[in-house]
Amino acid sequence: PFWPRVSKPPEPRRRAIAPAMAASEMPPHERAAAVYCRGPLLDAVQRARIFDDGKHFVDMPMRSDPEDILRAFAELQPEAVADAERLKAFVEEHFYEPGHELVELKGQEGPEAPPFLDAGLADKALREFALGLHRFWPTLCRGTAPSVLEAPQRTSALPRQHAMVLPGGRFRETYYWDSLWIVHGLITSGMKGVARGLVQNLLNDVRDFGFVPNGGRLYYLNRSQPPLLHAMVAAVAQSMEAEEEAMWLPEAFECLKREYEYWMSEEHGHLVRVGPFRLNRFYAQWDEPRPESYWEDLVTAGGDAEVLRELASVAETGWDFSARWSREGGRKGSSGYELRTSEVTRVLPVDLNAMMYNFERTLAAMSEAVAGGARLADALRSGSAAAETEAAMFAEAALQRRRAFDTLFWQESAGRWVDLWLPVG
Repeated sequence: PFWPRVSKPPEPRRRAIAPAMAASEMPPHERAAAVYCRGPLLDAVQRARIFDDGKHFVDMPMRSDPEDILRAFAELQPEAVADAERLKAFVEEHFYEPGHELVELKGQEGPEAPPFLDAGLADKALREFALGLHRFWPTLCRGTAPSVLEAPQRTSALPRQHAMVLPGGRFRETYYWDSLWIVHGLITSGMKGVARGLVQNLLNDVRDFGFVPNGGRLYYLNRSQPPLLHAMVAAVAQSMEAEEEAMWLPEAFECLKREYEYWMSEEHGHLVRVGPFRLNRFYAQWDEPRPESYWEDLVTAGGDAEVLRELASVAETGWDFSARWSREGGRKGSSGYELRTSEVTRVLPVDLNAMMYNFERTLAAMSEAVAGGARLADALRSGSAAAETEAAMFAEAALQRRRAFDTLFWQESAGRWVDLWLPVG
């Protein structure tokens, strides 16, 4: 019954720096972006495919400042740039191997007898399995190397003040929505301090950038991932004693409000108005090849900026990749679609909007807890908000979104809620 009114898509964020600005005056991540996110060196290395994995190069810390490396690259003769072996030798001379920006951490072990052992795990095999998982946590914990904090302009890694829990393998950074399940696992293992630190790292991202990037790398700053930080904050807060929660929650709440503004801003492309409803979609601020998948994106998109934006936006979904986001995939099934047919920016995902509904309800409860000095768990259970308060504003936003589910997302013939596709044009 309602056709959406979509404003003109925002332009990608171009953090262009005036030529007269000295390198020392530029933010460290902007200086690093000239190597890792754009420019002739990135283009030459990724086109030459001197590494099997495109992520390898953009994870390599620099041995000197980016301006010095770019000057040295500019002095290379064209035949040297075109020679893959000579280009690789240049990279090895000026960069460290990936992982140099990380350090192993000691003292991250959980309790010898984690709390879940007393939660009714009577089966011996199941108990041993759970204990094996519990003892695995320390092997995934890493810290930021001092070199990153001393010279952040020389790496693509976003500096972290607290311990990280990494997936392992080629993934040498944390990822946004993965962290929710890691946080729940850490709390279940009695490692509440590590869980709080992991969440604090993401809150610091919101403080520094206004949102949580896809992952803990500079080249992920062009997109986010499903917004679940509110659920992580709620889980950590409810694991705390009352006094600790009262001290920590107010600042976390302010960060969450800022993240909510990011997702509800038309400026960033995530907000779509459909009749009286304000709903959300995935929309990356990028229409160039993703640095970590540069060659693959060039092959897929053939230089088409809109296809490149769709590829980055699909990565924001966390589904990397799925026929769900393709009209062609919807017709042919999950085994029959091409990546370049992805149109995720035309989809109002039912699960994303369910997450935003929970985000709004959680913000309402947090506002009540912070304003009234109550425990968050109690505010979440009550679900009430006093009139004409900040909590009431978030509660009303959640109510309106709930009505949108009944009006727009519910498909009677299927007996379920489904994605809503926006019309072309």
